[in-house]
Amino acid sequence: MEMKKIEFKASWYYAIKELPKETQFEIYTAILEYAFEGKDCGETLNPTGKAIFILIKSDIDYMYSFDNISLISRKK
Repeated sequence: MEMKKIEFKASWYYAIKELPKETQFEIYTAILEYAFEGKDCGETLNPTGKAIFILIKSDIDYMYSFDNISLISRKK
């Protein structure tokens, strides 16, 4: 999966903001690598970071599938 854009939700920001700065950076990096490069770095995160990433990853997957459906609909 490779996306060209991502919609960053406020709920992600507020959840990540509650974590230590180092963990925040790791999660932001994992989100962007997953969205733009298709790399799942969730296993490298600490347990809290991994839990948040799993929740965000499902949102990204949904956005990606919705974006593809929109593109397919426009081509018809």
